[in-house]
Amino acid sequence: MSVSLVIQESCVIHSAADSLPTVACLHGEPYGVAVVLPDPPQNLSKALFTAPGTRQPVWMVSF
Repeated sequence: MSVSLVIQESCVIHSAADSLPTVACLHGEPYGVAVVLPDPPQNLSKALFTAPGTRQPVWMVSF
């Protein structure tokens, strides 16, 4: 018998007093936090508060 189980993870990401944002996951999922420069071909969200054409660093949280 084959069984497949998917557990949906819920995480909250918010700013903190330190230079890193804080991440809290409901099930304790491991994650990594890094500052990256977006690739030029990436279509980033219009919600970013930077001038068009600038390459401002962004926080990336990977699971």
